[in-house]
Amino acid sequence: MVLRVVNYVLMLMIAGVYALAVYASKNEAELFHIIGVGNMALFCAAVFLLARKEIYYIWATYVLSLVVYYAVISPYLPLIPEIVVYGTPSVVGLIAVYDIVILNSNELSVRAKARRAWPKKRK
Repeated sequence: MVLRVVNYVLMLMIAGVYALAVYASKNEAELFHIIGVGNMALFCAAVFLLARKEIYYIWATYVLSLVVYYAVISPYLPLIPEIVVYGTPSVVGLIAVYDIVILNSNELSVRAKARRAWPKKRK
C-alpha cells in the first residue's frame, strides 16, 4: 500500500515537472525531446516501483496519442501537446484515487463482512 502511494506520488511529480518544462519550451524539437524524456521517466517509475497494470495502459495510450499527434494532427491543432502532457498526470491521479481509495475500501469492507460472518463459539 505504501509503495503504491509512493509510486503514484513520484509519477505525478515527474509528470508535473515535465509539464512545466513543456510550458517553458521554445520550439517543436525541444518540446518533442522533453515529452519523450518525461514519458520514459514515467515508464521507468512504473516498471521499477511495482505499478498496477492500469499505468501500462496509460503509458501505451500516451505513446499512441503522441504518434498520432506528430504523424497526423500536428499542423492543424497546435494545443494537442498541452492536452496530452497535462492530461496524463490527471489520468494517473484518477487511477491513483481509484486504486488507493476505492479498491482498498472495498477490500476492507469484504474483510469486515468476513469477520462478522465468522461463526461464534457457543458457551
